Amino acid sequence: MRRRFCIKCFCLVLWILSVSFVDPSTIISQNYQQVEIKTEFDKIIEFGKRFIGKPYRYRINNFGSLDCSTFIAYIFNNFGYILPRDPDEQYLLAKKIALSEIKKGDLLFFKGSSIKSKKIGHVGIVADVISDTIMMLHSCNRGILIENYNSLEYYRKRFIGAGRIETADSTSRDSSLMADSTYLNINAVGDIMLGSNFPSLLYLPPNDGKNIFDSTKYILANSDITFGNLEGVFLSKNVDTKKKVDSLNVYAFKSPDHYINYLLDARFNLLSIANNHIGDFGLEGIANTIKLLKQNNINFAGLITHPYSTFTIRGNKIGFVAFSINSVTLNAYDTTYAKEIINKLNDSCDIVIVSLHLGAEGSMNRHLTNQEEIFLGEKRGYPVAFAKFAIDNGADLILGHGPHVLRAVEVYKNKFIAYSLGNFFTYGRFNINDYRGRGVIINIKIDRDGNFIYGKIFSTIQTKSGKLLLDKNNYAINDILQLTNRDIKNSNLIINNNGEIFNNYKNKR
Repeated sequence: MRRRFCIKCFCLVLWILSVSFVDPSTIISQNYQQVEIKTEFDKIIEFGKRFIGKPYRYRINNFGSLDCSTFIAYIFNNFGYILPRDPDEQYLLAKKIALSEIKKGDLLFFKGSSIKSKKIGHVGIVADVISDTIMMLHSCNRGILIENYNSLEYYRKRFIGAGRIETADSTSRDSSLMADSTYLNINAVGDIMLGSNFPSLLYLPPNDGKNIFDSTKYILANSDITFGNLEGVFLSKNVDTKKKVDSLNVYAFKSPDHYINYLLDARFNLLSIANNHIGDFGLEGIANTIKLLKQNNINFAGLITHPYSTFTIRGNKIGFVAFSINSVTLNAYDTTYAKEIINKLNDSCDIVIVSLHLGAEGSMNRHLTNQEEIFLGEKRGYPVAFAKFAIDNGADLILGHGPHVLRAVEVYKNKFIAYSLGNFFTYGRFNINDYRGRGVIINIKIDRDGNFIYGKIFSTIQTKSGKLLLDKNNYAINDILQLTNRDIKNSNLIINNNGEIFNNYKNKR
């Protein structure tokens, strides 16, 4: 009996071991399959879910009440993406996608209570897509909650479109954009004059300029480099202009010292000061401007005394040089010296950016001439020839301004050229009628060899009341599209109506 019992026990033990033993590799495989790789969108949605059950317009200190679009802006904001709070502006920013392409993290846009309205009145974020079911996280009059969009007839009837905010790990149409470290992300605007305390304080913008960039800084801030051309100087104290004429008829610009904070707040970190207004208040105005730029770590160039600068962005050494045709600036007519500087930067830097303040001004001078340009008897350089000369000698990106209107864009030898970025914000004594009030933020992505990959044009417009707005009519996109088609033969670019710019250069690969 005892032997029989022992044999039974032994068999029982073997059976237990056989059914309980699992190959360790299987355990590893199963555990691996259970690990979900969390994208930026997953993290944003997880953060948003913390507010489920909170009432509509739940208030966040230092941010405000979480209505539908403010809720979306807030949850993205916590991950470094500065979105506007207005649903219309969110719609303008988002890349448009079909409902059939919808993924977690995409935005859904709807009309408001009036089904006849053309305005966007509501926005939600896709929390999940399960088969054909879309789960929407949103803040509505019933509170912050997740609902099945497919079963919400009210919203389905008011659906306007879907959009995607491109986060650092979202997939772009160009596979070469998938790894953030493989390209530089540059925002470029044209002429900036924030308002002048000369000849009168009346030429300063409303609210002392504190809200200048509110409608655009969420775009400006999402870049490695944010560039503009600074027309005039920073100078609070009263100094006579160098121009010996009745002050009311003199166009000389100086902004109060503290206005530099508005550029910092909008994340500008690269400025050209090579233009016809940097010398408006003599050496004192120049010296004060340079001092403030250095103190605030804003890179700049363009003077004979400061022809170029170098700095490092995410491991890439950037060289920057700016040219104009004015007495204290680096002169574009001196091509021997220009070649020497560009060659030097090309030898020592990974990327070379060249700024050009060239070309005749005004609405009658929107087109490229491919020859020397003259304005009011003054020679204004050879914008097209000089841009290509710069690339031939090592430049990777050309950012043009000066005509105060938009001009065509081009890819030459795989390098991007913007011939004129127009007026961005030029308050007070600038003419901003018709084409002169239209500007852009052009987002430019280049690889580590300086080759153009992809771009996106955001249309802006200035109002006479002193506001800088995103232009819902996209006039600037249409202008650049038409000008490029007319003025550039074989531009090697594809520009669509949404402002996306694709590189069609035949030797791109």
